[in-house]
Amino acid sequence: MIYLVSLVFTMVLYIPNIVALIGLGLAIDYSLLYIHRIRTELSEQKTFEDACSVAKETAGRTIRISALSVSIGLATLLFVPVPFIRSLGLAGLVVPLLSALSAHTLLPALINIAGEHGMRPWKFSGVLHSREPLNNFFARCARISIRYPKAIAISSLGLIAILAFSIQSLVVTPSALTQLPSNLESARALALVTDSAGDGVITPHEIVIDLGSPNLARRENSQIALKAFVSRLSAIPGVFAVASDSTSAFIDARERYIRLFVVGQSEIGSAAANQLMENVRSAMSSNSFPSGTHLYLGGTPAQGADFLNALARTFPILIVAAVIAIFLALRRFLHSSVLSIKAILLDLLSLIATIGTLVFVTKYHVAHHIFWRV
Repeated sequence: MIYLVSLVFTMVLYIPNIVALIGLGLAIDYSLLYIHRIRTELSEQKTFEDACSVAKETAGRTIRISALSVSIGLATLLFVPVPFIRSLGLAGLVVPLLSALSAHTLLPALINIAGEHGMRPWKFSGVLHSREPLNNFFARCARISIRYPKAIAISSLGLIAILAFSIQSLVVTPSALTQLPSNLESARALALVTDSAGDGVITPHEIVIDLGSPNLARRENSQIALKAFVSRLSAIPGVFAVASDSTSAFIDARERYIRLFVVGQSEIGSAAANQLMENVRSAMSSNSFPSGTHLYLGGTPAQGADFLNALARTFPILIVAAVIAIFLALRRFLHSSVLSIKAILLDLLSLIATIGTLVFVTKYHVAHHIFWRV
């Protein structure tokens, strides 16, 4: 299905990875829901046909709610004004719906082929199996939660707050090379270069000068303006070097375009690198090139900054749109506004705690220290 979509829309290269990740996760979840429900009904001495019918009505309904919610949440990425993000949203819209369709067609067919004997454990009942389902660890936890709801709620929210605390240290950057494993040959090569010239040497700023007409790049007035512009760029604090030449790598064959490389000293995404980019933009606004000349700033730093700015403009809108759409879908299925709102709030809290934990582990190198000690 994604291949057919790619014939009409441009899809980013790692869409197959996203499809495999989401599709495999949903396939496992939906299969477990369905089979667990059948096993539960069989344990209550119901026939295999009755167990399948109950699973279709109960687990099938849960699967439909899940697939619709996931699709709505990921489909909001279609409104991000970045092509590869839109392709992720398109894949996220298709995969959960097809997973739900498979769970309502292929999965029941496979279960019927396996029959009642195939639904029963064989030699290994599972880690969570219990002969007394109403008296196992999870059942006892549920009874404690029901007996002390306020205490459990406060302690759970406190734990979530602790896990989410590190989210205040979240720094969003276009990319990061510092997280590469230091034992890789490529990482050692990067370290050799950056130690000599600075972190910014890997991601230089690229300036394209459009003189407006051919045969102007090598003229004397253009070269004088170019030298003055290069000198102005070189004087900017944080600039390691400005690359300029008269070869074909810097001047096109028609001699209309001139390309420059401004190499900074700071890592992409840092405050110093962002300030350097703004200083380069200011230098571009005042130049002595002939009238009709246009200057464009490109390269990885500018591209990353534009990408983050596009996300920052659309992210709040996407969150609001996704929450409203998911609420309407849950309200339709659950017939309760309170349950729908609670489900969304708990999901948001879980997401915040997850991001906070991720920031804590990566920013403070917790995983590195743990594995190093082991």
